[in-house]
Amino acid sequence: MHITGTVTHQDLEGGFWGIVGDDGQKYHPVDGLPKEAQKEGQRVEAELEIAHVMSFAMWGRTVRVRSLTVL
Repeated sequence: MHITGTVTHQDLEGGFWGIVGDDGQKYHPVDGLPKEAQKEGQRVEAELEIAHVMSFAMWGRTVRVRSLTVL
């Protein structure tokens, strides 16, 4: 799926970077985000794939980032 959204840092379970899509949906990249995108409020465009994995964070949909562009 293709999304545009805003990067946010969550302090849950040791902390992780997530994306809040322009559609209001929360996306939790299970493999993390590239360093250049790890900035609170950073706008990104990404190609995501649903990841069928368990997460202790329980925040948003678990996804794998296939490609990401910092806007």
